[in-house]
Amino acid sequence: MGRLDGKIALITGTGGAQGRAAALLFAREGAQVVGCDINESPAAQTLQLVREQRGIGRHHHDDGAVLGESPGHHEGVRFGRGDSFGVL
Repeated sequence: MGRLDGKIALITGTGGAQGRAAALLFAREGAQVVGCDINESPAAQTLQLVREQRGIGRHHHDDGAVLGESPGHHEGVRFGRGDSFGVL
């Protein structure tokens, strides 16, 4: 059991190094990861890595700049809710 089992994490910038690291860490700890990035290919690679470690993830082509208007945010709501972890 991970520390984030049952939690939903919306992570922006999953195509970059920090976003990828956060997505992998959160998935490893049991969170469902919803990622968004404007860089489609690297973000898709992150999603694949999340799935390879048996995580559940989704990706949206989006900059995630405005919470509530982001397709990624709406996907987190579709998971059931979004959990807040503060500013990392």
